[in-house]
Amino acid sequence: MDRGPTDLVLALALVHHLVFSCCVPLPLIAEWFARLGNHLVVEFIPPTDAMVQRLIRNRGDEHLPYNLDAFRSSFGAFFDFVDQVVLNNGRILFLCKHREAGSASRVRETGAW
Repeated sequence: MDRGPTDLVLALALVHHLVFSCCVPLPLIAEWFARLGNHLVVEFIPPTDAMVQRLIRNRGDEHLPYNLDAFRSSFGAFFDFVDQVVLNNGRILFLCKHREAGSASRVRETGAW
């Protein structure tokens, strides 16, 4: 990266699209966000959500693991969960802090993105 890391990355209504439409595994998404910034606001949309159900239906049985435990495990490898808010629709917003805030650019380069 020529610039960065940023102070804050916003990832709202994005992760489920990366998993189901682009077949990107949660650990790779978490690592990518860790390379981008020191803090992250990320939205987890549960598998029971109508939009996620539509994406799953389009993928058939061929989709990557996607549930709250897998999400927490993947993002917890790079971030500390500072706060969370459960919205009325069941979606969850997480405020995360990079485990080594100020050094997000030192996360290993994978070249995957």
